[in-house]
Amino acid sequence: MIFLCVVAVLGMIALAGIWWIGIILYAIVSTLFGKEETHPQAKITVTHNQPAATNQEDTQTLPLKPSRIIIHYQDGKNEETERTIRPEHIEYRMRRNGMPDILYLTAYCELRKRPRTFRVDRIEAAYDADTGEVIRNVPAALWRQTGKMLNI
Repeated sequence: MIFLCVVAVLGMIALAGIWWIGIILYAIVSTLFGKEETHPQAKITVTHNQPAATNQEDTQTLPLKPSRIIIHYQDGKNEETERTIRPEHIEYRMRRNGMPDILYLTAYCELRKRPRTFRVDRIEAAYDADTGEVIRNVPAALWRQTGKMLNI
């Protein structure tokens, strides 16, 4: 009888451990590759980190697949505007850990009627202009649009 109780307790502990591992893996995978929620008025805030000073030699440029997104962008004067843009390419550098650090997004801005360059860390919120899907992780979504795979 004691043996069955010990086995039952150990089984519940193992199931709880597997459950937590599953939750953690799901969070990681859905953040990197998951489908974003649909809600056209959602606001997503990000911390404003200054991009590190880079040499032009350190940055690389990649073209993006055609799309239209709506962004809430905070400019250098801390003024926020909503803009519908058509991303054209990104400027990035590779970190030492092999992950890309996307610094700038160049896109045609429908508000200004010309191409503009946006600092990615100043994009407060974004969603797909056609479907309304919320773009939770803007840098990851932009990287997916390049079609490049990460060599991790």
